[in-house]
Amino acid sequence: MAGCLRAGAPSAAWGPTAASIWGFEGFTARRIIIATTRNIEPFGDVEFKRVSRLNTAQVARIRELSVTSAPRTLLDVAGCCSPRVVDAAIDSALLKGVTTLDELTGYIDKEARQGVVGIQRLRDRLECRSNTGLKRSFLETDFATFIRDFQLPLPRTNFLLMFEDGFTAEVDAFWAERDLVVEVQSEFHLGMAAMTRDAERVLELESRGLTVVQVTAEMIRRQPGVLARRLRTLLDGAPKNQ
Repeated sequence: MAGCLRAGAPSAAWGPTAASIWGFEGFTARRIIIATTRNIEPFGDVEFKRVSRLNTAQVARIRELSVTSAPRTLLDVAGCCSPRVVDAAIDSALLKGVTTLDELTGYIDKEARQGVVGIQRLRDRLECRSNTGLKRSFLETDFATFIRDFQLPLPRTNFLLMFEDGFTAEVDAFWAERDLVVEVQSEFHLGMAAMTRDAERVLELESRGLTVVQVTAEMIRRQPGVLARRLRTLLDGAPKNQ
């Protein structure tokens, strides 16, 4: 707040600082960075990031704090963070319902004309998602809505698990505190070989102490309450890692 007062209007928390205030996965407010259209020297723990423009449509209010809007925050993060960090931030924003893929795509198209840093990087991350098929699309729509509607804790999505014995697996949703994994099953018949691989993967995860719940889009759409109760029971239990 003091940084924004010093910067004057227009100004707002920027990049990683804004992502932390939004509550995006992987961000903590270790540094305070304020976006402003003026040249201002740092003071104390506050840094100032000069931007070419910052209009009211690009600023939001969270807990009385001025922050860049969710799309603008993701764009700025894309310009200064690794692809994996950006992916996690996008997942968080979608799960929280503060933006949508359509809004992000439209925002990119609009800002591309302004030459904002991060445009191509964010576009690349979104294109990667569009090329991953049903499961990623499901996580960004039905599953995200389900999590919000039933007020379940936010999971880490498309999360890479790595074990000391060298086994790795990218899971669709992961709650680290409960060692709980949700895997989304395709609505299409995948064939015996694919079904066998999926079963072996579940066994590998369970043999390492994880609880694996397999869901389909149909379960979310037709019996969301049943699934929500099952997940809440697992999430409310004692942490496995204690």
